Amino acid sequence: MFCTAFSAIIRPAYTWRRFHACQDISGKSSGCLYFAPLQTIVYGMRQLSGKSVRRHYTLVELTVTLVLGMIIITMTVATYRKLVTSNLVDSAAQLVGSQLLRARQLALAKRRHTALLMPGPNSTIKDKNRYSSLRVAYINHDSGVYTFDGWPRTGQWLFTRGTCRIMEADADIGIKDTGNPEKNPKDDNFTQVDDVDLTGLGGGAQVDDVRAIVFRPSGRVRGDTRFITIGESVFVAGKWRIINPDNQSTNVSSANQITLEVNRFTGGVRYRKPENY
Repeated sequence: MFCTAFSAIIRPAYTWRRFHACQDISGKSSGCLYFAPLQTIVYGMRQLSGKSVRRHYTLVELTVTLVLGMIIITMTVATYRKLVTSNLVDSAAQLVGSQLLRARQLALAKRRHTALLMPGPNSTIKDKNRYSSLRVAYINHDSGVYTFDGWPRTGQWLFTRGTCRIMEADADIGIKDTGNPEKNPKDDNFTQVDDVDLTGLGGGAQVDDVRAIVFRPSGRVRGDTRFITIGESVFVAGKWRIINPDNQSTNVSSANQITLEVNRFTGGVRYRKPENY
């Protein structure tokens, strides 16, 4: 065995550069270093192994290490970004689902019509608030026409985050135009509420044709089953920019999307992804 005397640290002046035969407890001979500083120990290890101890990395080794590190960082960033955006869409879907539940509960509790408003095509509000804002409201119903009738005592405008938008809120599942998959959203046969106060979004005080899901006093949905599609996209200067388009036969728009199916009879919400359209 090798024993390194601590006195080498205390008294570095003793620099014997020779190995002496000594016996350990078992009686076997072994090399011992006495009063040897660190450089002497390294020297002795070289002598015993017969090999040189490399102290520095070569340029090739450093280059390979840097390249591998960059590859790992790139893969990690891409995976992290995908995870973050996926979580944003999931979070937005949960937000919309919770507000649908609140609108239905208010309709049942107050015995009056309520709606979840989701302004989209209304050009009177700022682009950053279009297709990304939502709020529960009271409404009136008269001969098939829905008009705004005020806000509940508690509540405010809520927003989806990041590159996440409420792309459609209509009668077809996913991003479609008359049943055919489309890249850019287009609301078909959606429920509209008129005279809505959108001043909180930078719009007018009486705006018509605001997208909505309407609940009857019984808690049932007005009209057919409704579908709200939330996906990774942005709406800028009146145009859609779809992020990460898909190529499935059921979906050619954003691959990262979720559709909330609102049952017309129960008002219950079912969450569906493109592979389940």
